[in-house]
Amino acid sequence: MGYIKCERCGIRYADSYDTCPACADEQERSENKGSRRGPGRRLEHRRRSPKIVGPALIVVVLAVLAVVAYAFFGDSITKMLRGEQGEESLPSTDIVSVQPAAARLAAGELLALSADGARAYSWSSSNEKVATVDETGNVTAVAPGTAVITVTDAAGTSFAECVVTVEDPDGSDRETPDSGEGDETPVELSKKLKISTIFGELAQLDDGKFDVTMKPTESFALQVMGVSGDAVWKSNRTDVVTVDGDGTLHPVAPGEAEVTVTVNGHTAICIVRVSW
Repeated sequence: MGYIKCERCGIRYADSYDTCPACADEQERSENKGSRRGPGRRLEHRRRSPKIVGPALIVVVLAVLAVVAYAFFGDSITKMLRGEQGEESLPSTDIVSVQPAAARLAAGELLALSADGARAYSWSSSNEKVATVDETGNVTAVAPGTAVITVTDAAGTSFAECVVTVEDPDGSDRETPDSGEGDETPVELSKKLKISTIFGELAQLDDGKFDVTMKPTESFALQVMGVSGDAVWKSNRTDVVTVDGDGTLHPVAPGEAEVTVTVNGHTAICIVRVSW
């Protein structure tokens, strides 16, 4: 076995090695040292992942607040998003009034009523067979008779009425206030025909007429008993009280009027007193 002297480090090594074992060990240590402590590697491994706890907590808190707000103000929020505005946002600003308060029309004639005192109204007719009214207060006369046109504010707390009398073209069915003057043919009153209200049967006076007193804020119906058939009602003072085809009374102003009902030839008269 021979020996070889390394030209790099000067160490003699056996010729059974292909290269100088001392130089080989030194080179291996240098390579291991470089790979184990490469630049920036330890810093890269120590880099931490970003935290998500803070943003997640904020999202949860906002969600809880949204649920609570909807629980208390859900309806208002929904209407606001839809652009809706309920009638409750349009309260009455004053007592409702209507002009004119009374009118006489011929069948087919039109009348435009005007209302003041509120921002929203609803219109109705007590007898659409006599006169109808649309949502803007336009009245159409249909047939002879009397109808009460009522305008009510959106809150339902205030209303006003217009008494509409529809006349025949020849004026034969015209309802005019009784002046109490002139000769009139006496009406034969029926002893069978009786009048009652929801409060009970009305007392009959000595002259055979019935009597009832009502307040201007009341409205109730007269009912007939004792005779069957269709009843025809009429008021001689529509400036005091009007009566529908079903016997419902509508006070207009303080005073006294006679309401006549006829059923199959039987006639009865009820004195209606409107007192404030």
